[in-house]
Amino acid sequence: MHVGYVYAISIRLLSDFEDANENISKIFIEAWKTISMARIDSPFILWLKAIAVYSSLQKIREKGTNKTDSNKQKPSWKELGFLDQEIISLPGTERIVFVLNDIEHYQKEEISDLLSITKEEVENFLVNARETIMKTLVIKSNEALERAIKQIPESIEPLGNLYDKIITDISKINNLDSKKESELVQDTDLKSIDRKSKQENKRFFFKDLFKKKE
Repeated sequence: MHVGYVYAISIRLLSDFEDANENISKIFIEAWKTISMARIDSPFILWLKAIAVYSSLQKIREKGTNKTDSNKQKPSWKELGFLDQEIISLPGTERIVFVLNDIEHYQKEEISDLLSITKEEVENFLVNARETIMKTLVIKSNEALERAIKQIPESIEPLGNLYDKIITDISKINNLDSKKESELVQDTDLKSIDRKSKQENKRFFFKDLFKKKE
């Protein structure tokens, strides 16, 4: 149900289709492994979004792609709208701040904490990102930009067999966990049997009190 939504977050933050495809499996595996931590008094999609954002930012840190690369070619995919194509073409930190604030509705203080930058820097990156988009797409006002952002689809349909890959990866985790659990149970049973055997060998009988000492 939520693959398209999570994929949209990944592609907008990572600005790379291969990275997004790789990252999305990790997101759902993490969600599967920590499902017991999901709060019943909060929308499930918000919890899943938090995992998607954290995982995407972690991947960006690992690759160092939050640095601006002026020689980088603009990514293009015909399935994306003009605004989405412009968003994923923004320089790293500007793109991240814009996506988190204007699309995913994170507060500036939250973004400041997530990116370890000041609130003033967040505001500057956001202004630069908006100005770039407005200039490129010939959007005349902030109000017009806000209306355009509201038209951005929440979900982006992934290409290829991404659904099958997610299910396969989760199944591998399940099988591995089941194997570990089985080995743990078996090991526990063996220890229990061994302990029982030792206890039986050391079992105390009342008649032993009356045995003569040699």
